[in-house]
Amino acid sequence: MASTNGHGKLSINETFSGSKILITGATGFIGSVVLEKMLRSCPDIATIYVLMRSRGGTDVHDRVKNLFRTPLFKKITPELQNKVVAISGDVSKPSLGLSDEDRAELCLQVTIVFHVAASINFNATLQSAVRTNLMGTKRILELCYDMPAIKALVFVSSAFCNSMLGSVLVEQVYPPDRDPNEIIELMQVMSPQAIVKATPK
Repeated sequence: MASTNGHGKLSINETFSGSKILITGATGFIGSVVLEKMLRSCPDIATIYVLMRSRGGTDVHDRVKNLFRTPLFKKITPELQNKVVAISGDVSKPSLGLSDEDRAELCLQVTIVFHVAASINFNATLQSAVRTNLMGTKRILELCYDMPAIKALVFVSSAFCNSMLGSVLVEQVYPPDRDPNEIIELMQVMSPQAIVKATPK
């Protein structure tokens, strides 16, 4: 049994000790900060899987190496870097674009998921935003349901998703004004022209 901090509660490092974590969006602005913080502050983490796409002819393993060359990761030692395992995938694709082998490993090993991947392109088509932000999140949830050892899913939403509610927001889950599943279904049956027309609404 892990020791406590004197107040009957585990420290953050103790909480994550031995954990096998999956992070999506680890190359993005928020996701890279999450990855660096976890490595630096929780050195007893067992493994961090990062789900990412190949890009511009660079495979996921090289993308992780390039990420570690950025100034953000200057305090992360090679020993800590070795805890990171790149997994080829894409939240916008069916089954997250995972191979059967990678999916099986994630389902068997992962105990905590940080879902940070999202499209923040304000000029993206509605189909693209729904594919990444809604369907991608739904696919991550489906993956989590197949993880018998999972303890937590941490979802990082867009900072702009409730901007229409005013300048003061409290830390709570706001109910959506549209059913996400209904929006996903509409994207699959509406014509491209109808989607463009309906986007402002």
